[in-house]
Amino acid sequence: MKLKKTSKRQELSHKYNIQHKISAHKKKIRKLAKKIKTPGRKKKVAEIPNCIFKEEILRKVERIKEIKQKEKLSRNTLAQLQLVNKFAPNEESLSINQVQPTSIAEHISRPVDESLLAPLTNIAKDSYTDSDKGINISNVQIVNSKIFTECDVVIQVIDARNPEFFRYSELEELAKSMDKRMIIVLNKSDLVPKNVASSWLEYYRKFCPSVLLKSGSDSKNPRICTKHKSFLDTPRHIVQQASSLVGIMELSSLLANYSRSEDGERKRVIVCLVGYPNVGKSSLVNALAPENKGGRGNITSETGALPGITTSNKSVHIDKYTHLTDTPGQIFHKRNDVENVVNGVVSLHEAGDLIECISYVFSRLEDYRQLYRFFNLTCIDKTCKPSASELADDFIYKYAIALGKLKKGGIADKECAARIFLQKWIGGKICYYTIPGSKYFQLHTSSMD
Repeated sequence: MKLKKTSKRQELSHKYNIQHKISAHKKKIRKLAKKIKTPGRKKKVAEIPNCIFKEEILRKVERIKEIKQKEKLSRNTLAQLQLVNKFAPNEESLSINQVQPTSIAEHISRPVDESLLAPLTNIAKDSYTDSDKGINISNVQIVNSKIFTECDVVIQVIDARNPEFFRYSELEELAKSMDKRMIIVLNKSDLVPKNVASSWLEYYRKFCPSVLLKSGSDSKNPRICTKHKSFLDTPRHIVQQASSLVGIMELSSLLANYSRSEDGERKRVIVCLVGYPNVGKSSLVNALAPENKGGRGNITSETGALPGITTSNKSVHIDKYTHLTDTPGQIFHKRNDVENVVNGVVSLHEAGDLIECISYVFSRLEDYRQLYRFFNLTCIDKTCKPSASELADDFIYKYAIALGKLKKGGIADKECAARIFLQKWIGGKICYYTIPGSKYFQLHTSSMD
């Protein structure tokens, strides 16, 4: 028979087991509390207690708020004053260089002639916002922003396939009036023939420095082409590689020159990147990022095939002297939805009638037979040229049959075929381009699939 223990002392192993179980239980409760997220006690709003000086303190707070509001208003109206002087150049026009911080508030509080502000009010009426699509649609939003007023260099990124659609000439004039450097970057230059890209480069260099660029469709493995500095000097087989970044060295050297002063010393330069949605601004930021200078690197800014991915300003330090800011896509001109969808500015999910978009493509094509030959489809048999809507209906029907997109009963699914066509059109699978002085689209003879 086993003898009982005479001592009533607790064993240390039992004591530590109890402590371990208690701590594990408390840890489990804390973890569950984080998932449930129980509402805590609301913080009390700090109020001024009833005292003799309460009214005086409240008046002081109101005065501070008014001063801050006037300072904010004065900063936002610097660009507007430039526009007023542009539309009303007279002896009394006010330049920003002459305006002192104290006189800005006086100038704002002073009544201004409504006839001088008419151009600005017209621009503001034309601007509108579309929060459902997640895209900033305004032609004065970037002008009034703090980034634009503080930057030294403005880079306007446009699509090389249809540059005049994406160009905003009023922004160039405003940047020139505010003594800012302007650079036009023709991105996606690999989707057009080299002679067409060269003609657009020559055309835009009459207005400001311009660069041809291919920022790379493979953002995971970017490779900068360091052997060939210019896009036009780079062989076609290197340009067509998905990971190649062509023309970055030329743009980097241009930015480095802007950071040099007259005595040769380098100074700090702030660069602002503007443009329509889906033109490749974020891809350009990733290409210029210091992590990618050696060839491979990490993704600095999120990219994608859909417009409106960048929703806020993102800053990157290219080097010790150059600071780059990527801005969300801006739709500067108010156009119809069909035009925006065809040019890739608005996503296909927000598009209405897709057949109408195909009709717009045929109305802009110089030779509609090129599109039939591109997909090996039999062209519509008519003696006179048919209308754009007739061509769109005939083409989409034949294209749906060729793809095998059929509904119940063997009916061609035109909606599905139109969506596939527009995806290829916007994504660069169908190689179209425009030439300077012409508004019509032209196609390559061969596919780039």
